[in-house]
Amino acid sequence: MPQRWHSETIDIQLREIQIIIQTKENELKRYEIEKKLAALHLALRMVNIPLTAFAFLGGAIAIGMGFGAQNLINNFISGFMIIGERREIESNVRFKIDQLFSEAGLVIAFPQRDVHLETLKPLQINIEHGAKN
Repeated sequence: MPQRWHSETIDIQLREIQIIIQTKENELKRYEIEKKLAALHLALRMVNIPLTAFAFLGGAIAIGMGFGAQNLINNFISGFMIIGERREIESNVRFKIDQLFSEAGLVIAFPQRDVHLETLKPLQINIEHGAKN
């Protein structure tokens, strides 16, 4: 029994030592990063480059990324709405496309991603959701 207690104590001490070593390594990494940032700041001051220029550039990049993310999130939400909405068009419904083909016909199928149409002439048309002309 004393042997087991001794081995558990050693394991606990080893874990504590590993935690201390990891903490010290993190502190050294942080110190290195701070040192590099201070050297960069000093170098920029020596050549008279103001930090406000980088702030302005960073703001412009952030605004651009915000507009890009807005479009991405808009498409993502629209995709969920398309998946969740009830279909208003069912099979064998008559349609007329004036702008594209000036054709009339029937809806053959309405899967999740596109619409399968068949015109009065022997022509099948597949139109994707959100397809742009």
